[in-house]
Amino acid sequence: MMTNKIAIMQPYIFPYIGYMNLVNASDKFVFYDDVNFIKKGWINRNNILLMRKPYRFSIPLKRQSQNILIKDTEVYNLEIFADNFLNQLASSYKNSSFKNVVLDYVREVLKSKNNSISELAISSVKLFFEYVGVEKQFLVSSKEFSSTKSSERSERLIKITKCLGSENYINAIGGNSLYNKKEFAAKGINLNFVKPLILPYIQCNVAQGEFNPSMSIIDLMMNLSQYEILTHLDSYELI
Repeated sequence: MMTNKIAIMQPYIFPYIGYMNLVNASDKFVFYDDVNFIKKGWINRNNILLMRKPYRFSIPLKRQSQNILIKDTEVYNLEIFADNFLNQLASSYKNSSFKNVVLDYVREVLKSKNNSISELAISSVKLFFEYVGVEKQFLVSSKEFSSTKSSERSERLIKITKCLGSENYINAIGGNSLYNKKEFAAKGINLNFVKPLILPYIQCNVAQGEFNPSMSIIDLMMNLSQYEILTHLDSYELI
């Protein structure tokens, strides 16, 4: 069994369970915040269920540019967005047994004094793991690994993994088209991918028997107890 597994990933706001699978599979998780912002990605947006249908929310930003680092991308009119979003959640998930505690979680993230999307997203992940009672070790690339920033993409991941005293790097399943196991092995690093196994669950605001997968973690939290969420956190394959 692999030990001391390192995962490195851009911070996403209220991400889907697959992102949390990657965090859960790691022993140390590095928020990759000093790389360029990804337009039309998942850094500042995700999906919830609204009026029984998937609805994509987006945290408003002052400027979206792939020439600006994630950590330097600032939010815009967050207080107005937060009030509207919390009202939408309260209405759409009014029948949820966990509504109040999940609204508190969302409120704590959005009502913080964080000015960058990076800080907000990091907070949404950290507070989620506090909510389910799972201790994780988190690091931030711009703070702990700034000296590696000039390295090429794969090389930097390898350097950070080695800096953390590990030979085991794990990546999201989408990275299998970007990273080569042989290339990593040549540098002394075992590369594996985390493949989420999305388990269906009963969603309180859709028709009976209907299931919308890959929603924001907010939807999962609205529908499942903390204990039930742990089963979904452990539902992945390491390939």
